Amino acid sequence: MNGKEVLVWAENSEGYVYLTTFESPLKPGFQRFSTTTPSEMDRIFAKLDKQEQKQYARMTEAVYVKRKAWIEENLSNLRTRMANTNNQQEKDFLRAWIKAFNNKMDKLMKNTVYGLSAMQTAPAPIPAENRFQTVEDIRLGRLELLKAKPHTEVVQ
Repeated sequence: MNGKEVLVWAENSEGYVYLTTFESPLKPGFQRFSTTTPSEMDRIFAKLDKQEQKQYARMTEAVYVKRKAWIEENLSNLRTRMANTNNQQEKDFLRAWIKAFNNKMDKLMKNTVYGLSAMQTAPAPIPAENRFQTVEDIRLGRLELLKAKPHTEVVQ
């Protein structure tokens, strides 16, 4: 940053923040602020990040609860149907269906926090290996791991 950047945000009395511009109309109950100080910008971005994490956590939990209710309802319907049928082949089929369904749900729940990998967040993300590619590596289908320090050469 060169000190010329201006961050403009709006904040309400509850502390909710969103980014805006000087020309944009404000939502009711919000007050506009601006800063050029990097430490103040960092504080606002940290606040925005925390808000987003809370929002996505609520959304993930709502989807999980909704899906859990759907799963329990379907399993209950299958068990009721199995109890009410006299046909042994149908009972065997329903038993296998329930078993396969339970296995799939167990696998999903083991792989993710709520079984929703697309929205999963964690305090410690999966560590990424430090990798780079040159045009020739891409052409040849190679990907090399950096040994010492990151590669800073620009390849055109």
